[in-house]
Amino acid sequence: MSYKIALVGLPNVGKSSIFNLLSSQLKSTVAPYPFSTIHTVKSVVDFPDEKLDKIYQLFLWWFRDSLNSSKLIKKHCSFELWDIAGIVPLDGTEEKTSELGPTFLSHIRASDLILLVVRAFSDQTAPSNLKDFLKERPEFYDILSGLDSWADSEDSPKELTKTNEFLKEQGVSDLSFLGNYNFKNSVDINSPPNKNEVSNLNRFSESILETQLVLMTLIKSDLEILTKTIQKYSKNLKDNEKELGILNPIKTELEKRRHVPISSLESYTNLSKQDREIVNSLSLLSSKPIIVLANYGSSSESLENLFGLEKWVTKHSLPFCSLNLEAEEIYSLLNSEEEKIEAKSSIYLRYSSKDKLFSTIKEVLKLSSFYTFKLEDSIGRKYSLTNWNWKLEPVSGEIRAWLFDQSEENNYLYKCVSSIHNQLSDYFVSSKLIESDKFLKLSPVQEFSSELITGSKNYKLQGGEIVQIIASI
Repeated sequence: MSYKIALVGLPNVGKSSIFNLLSSQLKSTVAPYPFSTIHTVKSVVDFPDEKLDKIYQLFLWWFRDSLNSSKLIKKHCSFELWDIAGIVPLDGTEEKTSELGPTFLSHIRASDLILLVVRAFSDQTAPSNLKDFLKERPEFYDILSGLDSWADSEDSPKELTKTNEFLKEQGVSDLSFLGNYNFKNSVDINSPPNKNEVSNLNRFSESILETQLVLMTLIKSDLEILTKTIQKYSKNLKDNEKELGILNPIKTELEKRRHVPISSLESYTNLSKQDREIVNSLSLLSSKPIIVLANYGSSSESLENLFGLEKWVTKHSLPFCSLNLEAEEIYSLLNSEEEKIEAKSSIYLRYSSKDKLFSTIKEVLKLSSFYTFKLEDSIGRKYSLTNWNWKLEPVSGEIRAWLFDQSEENNYLYKCVSSIHNQLSDYFVSSKLIESDKFLKLSPVQEFSSELITGSKNYKLQGGEIVQIIASI
């Protein structure tokens, strides 16, 4: 199964730039104006895997006399990343945007996970669409600012003071690690607000307001579907009593919370897995797993936005990650390890991590990995765990990682191997396994058959095992 992950957010928040950072294949158009992406752009992205890399290097070292790196294939687990056009808040009001809105939502509906990209950077060359929207629809500013936000809490002044003190202690104006590179958007912590901003917008974190607006747009679509479904089920109360007992509380809580997605509502999280499937069968947008991804910049203003947004997101129990695209781009140009270490220690890169994003995606989707390998010698004999021979001279081979659902009901070996071949679980006979950590500690000529585990079809994978499947095919 190929997992589909959608980049979702307002226009001009950096979705296409994030797509290009993560994708090593197809690139998406980046432009400082809305709707530069109209049609969804898709690319396959590999999950980084340190253990897979170590096993690969170990094979090349063990069999260095016969096995060339060009003949040993390494395949990572991967997912499909979708760059979806900027979402139209509340389906839009103008003719153009009202046509685009439902189309964009249908792409989101087909995904497995939403990466909600939020603008935490400040760049006047790519103006915020939130400000334009609130200027055109000022009534929504009152709605958004009335929602519970970090800026409204009693601890807000204390937190802002702590943030300012922290930034000053960290010397945020020091960009020496960048050498001759200069960021255009560095601002003084105490600089006055931009006069062109929407009135009173600085009372609330713009990043938080943006997150709320996007979530409200997804939830608006969900409420429409829930309302129609409940009306349909209500025509036959006797047959649909169970469904109504599940959907009505969700609709009520969703209307009350307004910007909190279904996936975070108690009326949803307290349901059994079977009852959740009734909700999930409706393909509701906000019932999907959501990770909030902050796109921040190299300025004190950006860091304040980042810290405030993270606090708000954590408060609402949503996973949170962050990337500094401009700093990541400059980091990629550095050559020496010394420069890279110094750059990573900078406050501007400290909170930017692609690795954390990848691990969070796997954690939220409840995914883990196992490994398989096969080696082949010059006369075509194939080798794996059961017929391992330290004297073999492989000339080619393949090692690869496979994703599996690590939830208790799905991590049975016979279910997991269906990712290798969908019929393999039907012809499963037995398996041999070894923990990858133990395998990596082996020394040449060391006998390790006693370390192998014989796994039945009901063996429960923990993640990280090297597996050889014995099948009757």
